[in-house]
Amino acid sequence: MILFFNIGWVLLILSFFGAAAEIAVHAVTPVRSVFISGNDVWYVLAPNGLALAHFWVESHLGAAFWDVVIRPALTPPLWLTFGLPGFILLWRFRPRHGDGRDAKRQEEALGLYDELARDAKENGYGDGDDMMPGHDDDAFAHDRHDLEGDDVSTPPRPPAP
Repeated sequence: MILFFNIGWVLLILSFFGAAAEIAVHAVTPVRSVFISGNDVWYVLAPNGLALAHFWVESHLGAAFWDVVIRPALTPPLWLTFGLPGFILLWRFRPRHGDGRDAKRQEEALGLYDELARDAKENGYGDGDDMMPGHDDDAFAHDRHDLEGDDVSTPPRPPAP
């Protein structure tokens, strides 16, 4: 299964190279079409390579193989030829981790806070003795008094230049 997953990654990377090659063809030649077939991309970027591949396939595998397998594979854009099977392989053979035990452990960890809060209430904590005092405490009365400026002297201003 991991083999097909890795093949999917290779195909997806090849699809990005195919998209880059299509952009290069748009830069080299004035093409009116938005999508360029893989055959046209190969012909524009490496015409001798296409002719050599065509000759090799016909001489070693037969002309029917070129017409039945290679030509239909080069008809759509290269990013689609490699990207669609690559994405399908990645999605279909993605590694699945765990059999639900991880989800159960995470769910129990989420309930840990509730359990600790319940234990704290049972032990007498949380009955109005929280760590953040309210604004009506005497500790804040002095600070409010200072902010109003009643007993805080303002420093003298420096002389203007």
